[in-house]
Amino acid sequence: MTRYIKILCMLLLLVFSATLWAQHEQSQQRAMASRAARMDAMRQLAEAIQGVKIDSTTTVKDFVTEKDEIKTALDAYLQGIQQVGEPIHNPDGTCEVTLSIRMEDLVFWLKNTWGEYGSDRIQSPEQFDQMSNFNSQAVFTATGSGAMKVVPNSQNFGNFWDRVTPQGKLMAQRAAQVDAYRNLAESIKGVRITSNTRVEDFVTVSDEIRASFNGFIRGAQVLGSKYHPDGYVEVTVQVDMNHLVSQLQGMCRKSYKGSQFNPNTFNQMRQYTNLPVIKAVGTGVPPAQFIRQYIPPTQPGTVVPGNPDYPYQPPTPVKPYVPEWANRTIQVTGSGAPADWMPPAQAKLMAQRAATLDAYRLLTEQIMGLQLKASTTVKDFVTENDEISTKTKGLIRGTQVKNVRNLPDGTVEVDMELYLGHIWQLIEAGYKE
Repeated sequence: MTRYIKILCMLLLLVFSATLWAQHEQSQQRAMASRAARMDAMRQLAEAIQGVKIDSTTTVKDFVTEKDEIKTALDAYLQGIQQVGEPIHNPDGTCEVTLSIRMEDLVFWLKNTWGEYGSDRIQSPEQFDQMSNFNSQAVFTATGSGAMKVVPNSQNFGNFWDRVTPQGKLMAQRAAQVDAYRNLAESIKGVRITSNTRVEDFVTVSDEIRASFNGFIRGAQVLGSKYHPDGYVEVTVQVDMNHLVSQLQGMCRKSYKGSQFNPNTFNQMRQYTNLPVIKAVGTGVPPAQFIRQYIPPTQPGTVVPGNPDYPYQPPTPVKPYVPEWANRTIQVTGSGAPADWMPPAQAKLMAQRAATLDAYRLLTEQIMGLQLKASTTVKDFVTENDEISTKTKGLIRGTQVKNVRNLPDGTVEVDMELYLGHIWQLIEAGYKE
């Protein structure tokens, strides 16, 4: 009799384990459905905007399709549109996201875009001020939809986050924060500096400026985290516009050697955006192996084997385990020597740049040699995925310099450190795709 009870209990645990794995997959798909819904809302909003009349014979579509650059600028502008409220997840597995834009904001963007790219149809930016005479709408709204691949299970298994280990919660929050930083960087890069330049044009001038910009993004203010009961966490970050201008001016003074930009140039940014702050939201989910098994309520006297506090291991994982190095921080020291033929000041700067590049190289070598499986390294995985390769390089280039030492012989040493959990988050995201 005891043997049959044990077998029955093991079968029950197996059923609940499989259900828990399915619930974790649903959490990931909810986040993906939210992104798909936002993309659909952006598409619908673009269609609605392009149907707006500028005058009796011209629509926004006529202006946008006049040049490829304007079409690209519209796509970038829509990326930064703030959503209305929270995503709505329906019981049938669909998700709805609503975006909106005011007529005055649309006119503001059209006038700035006209100033940057010009137009054969629109003779002056003042024509956009007449748009309210031809359109009754003050606000344009679009609701996009996204769907999960698997219809969610309606069975209640309690509060999801009560079964996530502290480490799992931390990793979910970190993943959401990295996603928020990425979204914030994309939004900021689309902000205009002048009528024909954007922040992206300045940031991509040199590796040093790009690294400083990435470090600035990593220091953005985190407004808070929101843990949704269906298994994903949202992190919101923001940057004050005045702080952004100040930081870009500092990067220009320190690292920019050209003539296109100067510190005063960035004061013009306030003319092209009416947002006091720039916000971005990122999402993340905990890895499955950091979710505890669900133990259902039992009758008094019933014995259920197993430890509910032991992290769940899926029976057939589709991605590798979390490697031991995911919680480590590596440190490297790059060195550079001054050139004898250069003036002392320039030689010192070039030596520091050489030391920085050497530190990047050392970081790359260590990261590429990390093991994912017994026969697979990070290098093997990265070389098969161009997107992950680009993101990995960007993450390495964004590593902050911890210390710079100028040695008596003129040699410069640069210390850097990188938390490897960020590398693992990129790789894990690649496996999910």
